[in-house]
Amino acid sequence: MNPSAIQPAFRDPARQSQAVFRTVMEAMARPGRILPLAGGFSPPAPLSATAAAILLTLADFETAVWLDRILSASLP
Repeated sequence: MNPSAIQPAFRDPARQSQAVFRTVMEAMARPGRILPLAGGFSPPAPLSATAAAILLTLADFETAVWLDRILSASLP
């Protein structure tokens, strides 16, 4: 991945990641319920803002993230 493709994510990392975590936990507790999740940033394509917000919330620098061949090839 090209380092120039990495853009700032959460403006307030502590509060926004807590809000995303609470929303994810609420969604997991009530399957089938659609909850809005606003990330407020533009992740690199083809990653959606929702997927990026969840990834930023649940993963840290030690978390390995697997990308399938097609997704990996589409990243700059």
